[in-house]
Amino acid sequence: MSDWYRDFANSGVGTTITKNLGLPRPAVLRRYEPGQPLLPGPVVVGSAGEGRLRTEVTELLSDAGVTVVSPVAADGGGDGERFGAVVLDATGLTGPADLASAHDFLAPAVKRLRPSGRVLVLADPPAEASSPAQAAARQAVDGLVRSLGKELLDGSTANLVLVPVGAEGSLAGPLRFFLSGRSAYVDGQVLTLAPADLPGGED
Repeated sequence: MSDWYRDFANSGVGTTITKNLGLPRPAVLRRYEPGQPLLPGPVVVGSAGEGRLRTEVTELLSDAGVTVVSPVAADGGGDGERFGAVVLDATGLTGPADLASAHDFLAPAVKRLRPSGRVLVLADPPAEASSPAQAAARQAVDGLVRSLGKELLDGSTANLVLVPVGAEGSLAGPLRFFLSGRSAYVDGQVLTLAPADLPGGED
């Protein structure tokens, strides 16, 4: 759809007309512009299972100038501000029972996403699981993210990054990419990291 229709459909009069006629109203996507903040609002970072990346992710986001809030804010605490992104550290899942904590974190947090918000889940590769139960839990995370990607509205996206043990040093770049405006058209995708000595520049 052309930009004129998007702008019209999201205007005051256009919103009313498109709703009455049953026409689609495309979201205004947050796109990358040089010098813009990584996110337009705070990010809530939570974990499920014995997540090993939450502290590192919090530090990376803080260094990038992003305000990081605790999961308590997602569950009705805080001042009610809407989130620019939701990050779940799902590394360390031991079995399907751990998926309940993932749902308990994501369900309220996703409801408070801003338009063009981001949901990013970090998990271990299923192929490296040490038991069938652990493999099943890790595989379920993939399905969870793909389902979220289909359900999110207003230009928001959900993606999954698989972080094998030893690849934590490669996380900074993908973390910034998936949370930034650069990933406006990337949704429901899975990226597997590999150990690499790469610079962690802003762009």
